Amino acid sequence: MIKLDQTTFLNFFFQKLNEVGIDISQYEMDHLGYQASSNEDYDQLKQELQKEGDFLDENLVGGRRVGLFMLKQPLFYKNYSITALELIAPKEEQVCPSALEHAEFIIDEDFESFTQKYPHLAWDKSKMNQPMFPMVSLKLDDNIQVKFHHQPVFEIAKEKLSKIKS
Repeated sequence: MIKLDQTTFLNFFFQKLNEVGIDISQYEMDHLGYQASSNEDYDQLKQELQKEGDFLDENLVGGRRVGLFMLKQPLFYKNYSITALELIAPKEEQVCPSALEHAEFIIDEDFESFTQKYPHLAWDKSKMNQPMFPMVSLKLDDNIQVKFHHQPVFEIAKEKLSKIKS
């Protein structure tokens, strides 16, 4: 059973962001990511989430399935209204809990300029130039990270679908 305790997760998440000194006050939160502990767990959670929202897309990313859902009822946290949830299957051999794992924000500046504001942090820039969904990320705790990208995840899913249909 999926338990989306966004308040507890985001309280801890924002505490960690504050500790490393990242200011996200001017950025829009695009979505949350939920990590499944196994492929079986992913399949079960996918069925449950289809009751809570519309299943928009599923891709193979880094050798694992990633599903995207538009929630029928947004999740709320302070001044954020979260309408999208990403469900992530584990990588092969990955041991992790089933829990909320990340939040993603939309930035309007290039990745190098953004990360240079925080040069003391160990940014993961390995996905900066990927064609479909470029981003930079930062690990905040054992199973928690923050990600930054340029385009809302729903727009990317729509673009992908329109390319498939044409």
